[in-house]
Amino acid sequence: TGEYTLPKLLALSAGLLAASLGVLIALRKGRRLLGPTPLDPFLWPLAGVLALATMFSRDPTVSFIGRYNSYADGVWALALCAGLYAVVAGGLDERRRQWTKGVALGAGALVGFYGVLQAIGKEPFELSERLPMGRAVSTLGSPVHLGAYLAMLLPLAVRESRVPGAFPRGFTVGALVLIAGGLLGTVSRGAWLAGLLGLAAYFALARGGKFFADFSWRSRRTALLAAAAALVLAGAIWALRSSGRPFLGSDLARAEGWRVAWQLFLREPWLGHGPDTFEQVFREHRTEAFMRVEGWRLH
Repeated sequence: TGEYTLPKLLALSAGLLAASLGVLIALRKGRRLLGPTPLDPFLWPLAGVLALATMFSRDPTVSFIGRYNSYADGVWALALCAGLYAVVAGGLDERRRQWTKGVALGAGALVGFYGVLQAIGKEPFELSERLPMGRAVSTLGSPVHLGAYLAMLLPLAVRESRVPGAFPRGFTVGALVLIAGGLLGTVSRGAWLAGLLGLAAYFALARGGKFFADFSWRSRRTALLAAAAALVLAGAIWALRSSGRPFLGSDLARAEGWRVAWQLFLREPWLGHGPDTFEQVFREHRTEAFMRVEGWRLH
């Protein structure tokens, strides 16, 4: 995965350098970096739970920093994402917030466009000799990672394409189409579910706002159910027609993984075993059936 990891590390390093310089400049000019955001009532309790889970983790260091092969899920990475959100939502004026959203949508559209090309069998840059089971990976090297990235952008793309704002409608609608297309091309059912949940959260938070101003509650509910059914149906058809793999091996391993995860949850239902330590605990409890299917993947 070096062809994907090195560019990401370089981009991350450049981004951290630019962010650090921006913070220093803002502090010198006396600008406010943070402020209240609409999600504070949800983020602060979540931060408290994560802090406790890290303190009582079976491996606090891993829980804080996170493992790294091509991703990291430690509390530090989550804190960086939360900090970026807090700066954009609470510390920037409206013009800079719009600019940040435009950059996010533009980047998502480019990444999604690359994913769409891969999903239809085109690989313009030859980053991979062979795509994994015909699934889109874009520049991220994994259909799972691509799906996670695009699923986060999907609610933003829907919102900006429906609510008049600072961007041309062609740009926002085009970004939405490419982000949704790339997400479908991943054939990642977890990412599809995450995208649907993100849309549900957006609709719930937007209730009573401009998006719903012209609709009755019954119409909204009907529209949401119809959209969800259409997405599920489209996803099922896409999976059956484009993945070309039998629903046996990895799905059996996934079912075994869910069973073990449920047992682990019952053992530690409140704080779990610590952020990003699942594989450590899972190795001790994985079943023989899981090992027969793909135990070689977890050493």
